Amino acid sequence: MYYTLEFRKNIVEKYQQKIPVTKLSREYEIPRSSIYNWIDLYLEKPIEEINVSKKKYKSLIAKMNRMKVEHKLMKKILTSLDLSKSERLYYAKQSHQKGYSVHMVCRLLDINRSTFYHDKLRKPDVKLIEQDDQKFKSVISRLFEDTEGRLGARKIRTLMMKEKYQISERRVKRLMNEMSLVPNKPDVDYNNYHKRKYAYKPNIISKSEHYPYPNKIWVSDITYIRVQREHFYLFVIIDLYSRKVIGHKLSSSLEAIELVKLMKTTYMSRQKPKNLIFHSDQGLQYTSLLFKKYLRKTEIEQSFSKKACPYDNSVAESFFASLKKEEIYRHIYKSHEALEYALNKYIEFYNTVRPHGSLGYLTPEEFDKKGLIKAKENRQN
Repeated sequence: MYYTLEFRKNIVEKYQQKIPVTKLSREYEIPRSSIYNWIDLYLEKPIEEINVSKKKYKSLIAKMNRMKVEHKLMKKILTSLDLSKSERLYYAKQSHQKGYSVHMVCRLLDINRSTFYHDKLRKPDVKLIEQDDQKFKSVISRLFEDTEGRLGARKIRTLMMKEKYQISERRVKRLMNEMSLVPNKPDVDYNNYHKRKYAYKPNIISKSEHYPYPNKIWVSDITYIRVQREHFYLFVIIDLYSRKVIGHKLSSSLEAIELVKLMKTTYMSRQKPKNLIFHSDQGLQYTSLLFKKYLRKTEIEQSFSKKACPYDNSVAESFFASLKKEEIYRHIYKSHEALEYALNKYIEFYNTVRPHGSLGYLTPEEFDKKGLIKAKENRQN
């Protein structure tokens, strides 16, 4: 039904004269919602200045009807989701926290406002069984720790019964599961034989401040070199004092026996030095039983670099860097023999011709000889 502007003004004026909306609605047979809408609209500014065109009014009515339809559709969608009462209360609280009015949220989610306020203000109930669970958890945790994680639910319950706690085995098991207490849990690396057997690998040379003579510390490493479609492996042993390559072996295999053969040859060529330390990374060849057995037999002490730390074996790494830059990457080798010949030639050049910066630009051979002379004089004195 259409109401003229003058009629609406008259109704709003009567409202301003303290006539209740309910009375106006009954007297003029107007919906209360319409009267409230006119009051909200016309009381924003003096009523004399209000002049709403018929087109504007129809637009507002259409907008209001559209919002009513959208509201009904939204309620249907929410009803079809079949949300429980607790879920609807949760969404109501979330919406209210974001600034939406309680009245609107509760109407949309079909919740009584009294229910909303009761749920919001009430304190969460703590059941007696939950209180007991917390008390038992602390006791179970203490007993589990005291026994170093060795006992399961049945034996933990037995200890609790001795302390006068009344509790079932099933409840102890449930509480242990909640606290993730697993008895006799094996170490993560227990099934890895290599990690267990060689868990402790001391780095002796990291504690050594200087190396006064040759044949006190040897370092070793392995690198691979490709020839056509094959890979060959170069084992080297270097005296840490002089940086001299005192032993090397080119092999098509990475077996520990190849390392043992090289070590035997080098050890003999250096006159079986005493109190020798052999340092390397933690490769399988160096931690193998075969190689460790040989070192024990010759009374050579073994030292290891930290895992994934090449700096602990930097001398050997530095030699390989020079070898590849100055020889390997400059040539293409067609056979194993050609590669072996080139390696022998380069290592001789490295030891006897190439000046070394850390040795005062002496060659490793020169520095090694000076060290041997100094060691001999020291023994004589």
